[in-house]
Amino acid sequence: MAMEPSGHYWKPLAWYITGAGFTVVTVNPYHVKRSKELDDNSPTKNDRKDAWVIATLVSEGRFFNCFLPRGIWSELRGLVQARQQNRAKLNAAKNILVAILDEYFPEYPEVFKNLLGKASVYVLTNRPFPRDLLQISEEQLACELKKASNNRVGEKRAKLLLLTASNSVGVPEGLDSARLRIKQCIAEIEFWQKQLSEIESAMAEALAKTGLAEYLLSIPGVGVVTAASFLGEVGDINHYDNWRQLRKMAGYNLTENKSGMKQYGPTKISKRGRPGLRCLLYQASLTLVAKNPQFKALYQHLKNRQQNPLKRSRP
Repeated sequence: MAMEPSGHYWKPLAWYITGAGFTVVTVNPYHVKRSKELDDNSPTKNDRKDAWVIATLVSEGRFFNCFLPRGIWSELRGLVQARQQNRAKLNAAKNILVAILDEYFPEYPEVFKNLLGKASVYVLTNRPFPRDLLQISEEQLACELKKASNNRVGEKRAKLLLLTASNSVGVPEGLDSARLRIKQCIAEIEFWQKQLSEIESAMAEALAKTGLAEYLLSIPGVGVVTAASFLGEVGDINHYDNWRQLRKMAGYNLTENKSGMKQYGPTKISKRGRPGLRCLLYQASLTLVAKNPQFKALYQHLKNRQQNPLKRSRP
């Protein structure tokens, strides 16, 4: 049975057919898109034509064996996906909070660099706007900040906050609705932070069951979340013959545009693979270069070599 793995819709059928004893193969959706004009020279797309294209590609041997993760590998992949979704929702809530402050109190981040610190959360929950702050004395505000931050923030920050509020250019109208939006944003951020903490705890437990935790965590700069996310993306590494397969899966294999002796443009990575794995490896490399002496030395060598020095770029 051949199918095009689009989104999540193909998975129930693939599991059912596999359980019935049949072999499932998949065709890359990108290959289907690029091949649909070969026979009729038309960009027309419909289910009947897609089925014909998929069948043709499979008959030519242009398919992949379907690997369905099982056991702990399936659990890890689900947790990695859940963490990615939660991080996206958490970042969205933070961006909304920043947008509200940019409109009604744009100078606020100058006083509190960390918007989600204890003192800042107290202010945003109770007195988020210049008009609210200017209704109380400096002594009262300092007392409230000390109580909220366990004496880490006090008179100095209260004085700066009131001075900033008195010179603010924020919008003075619509404050009640904005105040409600800020409270909801903070509640949403706290909710997603709690959810994220629960997911990462589950990832740590799942990682311990793979038998690879001790090996991966022995690398300086690699933490539990990084190791669990890596295994969640690639699955059981015993299924791979060499590291080049992992590189290609991440889309880090190099491509070139060449005709005869002429090279058109620089050599680039293909970006044909799992974007989550590619992003994870990039973020992990930044940490490794900063905290791992061996990786730092390798990075300095690649960056400073005379021929083809490394240029830092995002994935």
